[in-house]
Amino acid sequence: MNEPLAVPIIDLSDSQAAELVSSACENWGVFRVINHGISLELHDQAENQTMKLFSLPGDRKVLAARSYGGILGYGLALMSTYFQKVMWLEGFIMSGSPMEHAIRLWPDHEEDRTSFCDVFVKYQKEMKSLSEKLIEVMFSSTGVDLGEELPWMKLRLLY
Repeated sequence: MNEPLAVPIIDLSDSQAAELVSSACENWGVFRVINHGISLELHDQAENQTMKLFSLPGDRKVLAARSYGGILGYGLALMSTYFQKVMWLEGFIMSGSPMEHAIRLWPDHEEDRTSFCDVFVKYQKEMKSLSEKLIEVMFSSTGVDLGEELPWMKLRLLY
């Protein structure tokens, strides 16, 4: 009996990470990352804040609803538009400062707003750093030096 194939797991602390990423991208188009530097504590805090948000009553969540045609805010999962049947999934997308959404979700609860924003500002910063590292690893696996061959990309990653 054939064993099912497993999605490649890339250890970012491995000296061969670039080669492993290259292989995973070519053969799978996807990979999992370990030893990425994001603390389990921060991950747990983000998960707790997410559960807190989705536990709010519906009439509270719609205060942060995404605008028609928009992608930011609360609403049905964006992929639901590709299916004929209604998907009973909710989603929440934010970019930049989480305060705009937090004010709508917790208009009278400054402590809830503050904890939500504090966690997600840290989480966004860590994820941006991880994204930049992954982009550098992916490009280095192809032999491209971001600083020399794509300086505009390096500049864009700084903002």
